[in-house]
Amino acid sequence: MFEDDDLFSLPDSFREAPLFSVADLLGQLNAVVTGKFGLVRVIGEIHAFKPAASGHWYIDLKDEHRDAVLQLCFFRQKRFAQTYIPKVGDLVQVSGNLNIYMPRGQLSLNVSSMEPAGDGALYAKFMALKAKLESEGLFDTARKKPVPLYPRRVGVVTSGAGAALRDVVKTVSLHAPNVELIVYPTPVQGPEAEGQVIRALQTADARNETDCILLVRGGGSLSDLWTFNGETLARAIARMHLPVISGIGHETDMTIADYVADYRAATPTAAALCVTTGWETAGVKVAGFIRRLNAAQEAKIRLAEQMLKGRANPRRALEMILDNLARRTDEACHALKSTAKVFFADNDRQVKELTRRLVSSKPSVRASSERLMYLVSRFEKASFMGLQQRVNSLNLLRARLNGIRPDIDQAQTRLTTAHRRLRLAYSRQTGMCLDHLQALTNRLKSVDVRRVLERGFCLVRDENGRLCSHICDVSVCKRVQIAFSDGNALARIEQIGEKK
Repeated sequence: MFEDDDLFSLPDSFREAPLFSVADLLGQLNAVVTGKFGLVRVIGEIHAFKPAASGHWYIDLKDEHRDAVLQLCFFRQKRFAQTYIPKVGDLVQVSGNLNIYMPRGQLSLNVSSMEPAGDGALYAKFMALKAKLESEGLFDTARKKPVPLYPRRVGVVTSGAGAALRDVVKTVSLHAPNVELIVYPTPVQGPEAEGQVIRALQTADARNETDCILLVRGGGSLSDLWTFNGETLARAIARMHLPVISGIGHETDMTIADYVADYRAATPTAAALCVTTGWETAGVKVAGFIRRLNAAQEAKIRLAEQMLKGRANPRRALEMILDNLARRTDEACHALKSTAKVFFADNDRQVKELTRRLVSSKPSVRASSERLMYLVSRFEKASFMGLQQRVNSLNLLRARLNGIRPDIDQAQTRLTTAHRRLRLAYSRQTGMCLDHLQALTNRLKSVDVRRVLERGFCLVRDENGRLCSHICDVSVCKRVQIAFSDGNALARIEQIGEKK
C-alpha cells in the first residue's frame, strides 16, 4: 500500500537495544537492587497489616509525610525472637534486604527485624547516657553502700495506688511483720514524674527515719519506664546517704536507676525480699536452735533412761539367779531324798534277806552279819551327812544372795532420784528457753505497727506523705492521709482545736 517503506522503519537505537525476557530483566534488576543496597533500615508508618495462615506477615509501610508505600515481607522463620506485635498506625523501624518478587514484578523488603521507632530512639538515648555515667564511675561497686541485714524501718518510694506498693506490703508482712514501712508516695510515670521521684528520695534522705529506701515500680514498656532513665535522677540516687534498693519493672527490664542503685532487685517483690531475708534467716536460726536444744535434752533423757535400764538389769539378773538357785536347790534336795530313800530301802531289804539267809544257814556267819549291819549303818549316816552338807551350802548361797537385795534396792532408789532430778532440770531449762523465745517474740510484736493500729490508733500523713505527730503539722482545709489497721482514708481538716 505504501510506497515509501522508510517511513515505517525502526530507529537504529531501538534495534540496538538489548532484548530481555521478563524473567531475565527482573532477575537482573533484582541483582542490581540487592547488590547496591544490601541491608537497609527503613522507618515508616504501618498502613496495612496482613498476618497469613502460614505465619508470615505482609505489611504495607507508608511514609509518614508523603504518599509512598513499600511492601514488607516478614517471614515466620525470621520472627522466632520477635516480641513486638505491630498494629496499623504504629511508627516502626525495620531492617532487611530489598527484593523483587518475580511473579508480580513487585519491589518488597524482606524484613529481618522490627521495632517501634520511638523506643528505638529512646534506646539509643539510653545507651548513650549509660556509657556516659559508667565512664564517670557512677556504676562502680566500690561506691555503693551495703544493704542493712536487719532493717527496722524501710522507706518505699513509689506510687501510692500502684500494684508495686501492694506487692511490697504483702511480702514484708508475710516474711518480716516486725519491719515498719514508711511510704513516700510519688507519680512514677509522666513528664513531671522524674522531678517528683527525686523530691521523694530527697525527703526520705533528709528525714533519715529509715534504714534503707526501696525505689519500686511495676512493669511497662521502655517509654513507660523512662522516668527512671533520667540523668538527674541517676545523680540524685548517687548522692543519697541511705542505701537505695531498686525494683523497677520485670526481671528483663533494666534502667539507669538500676545501675546507679546500691542494689538492684529484679522486681518490687524481690526488692521487698531483700530487706526481709535477714529477719527470716534469723527466725529460722532461732527455730533451729530450739530444735537442737530439744533434741539434746531428749538425747540426755534417753541416755539417762538407758543408764537406769542398764543398772537395773543386774538386779533382775540376780533375782533370776536367786530364783533359779532356789528352784534347783529344792529340786536337788527332793531328788536326793527320793533317791536315798529308795536306795536305802532297797539296801535294807537286801541286807535283811542276806542276814536271814546267813542266820538260817550257818551260826558262824552271825558275826559277819553284825559286822555288815554296822557298815551299813555307817554308810547311811555318811550319806545323810554329805547330803546335809550340800543342802547347807545351798542355803548359805541363798542367804548371801538375799543379802545383796538391799544394795540393789538402794541403787534403784538412787537412780530413780537422779532420773527425777534430770527431768526437773530439763523442764526448768526448757522453760527458760521458751520464756526467752516468748520474750523475743513479744519484742518483735511490740514493734509491729499493725498491732498499734489494731488497738485503735492510726497514722496521719500530710499531702506529701510526711508523718504528722503534732497538731502543728496540719492546717485547716488541708488534706491528710489516715492509715487504719485495715486500710487508708483521705480526710480534710475542718477545724483545729487549741494547741496544748
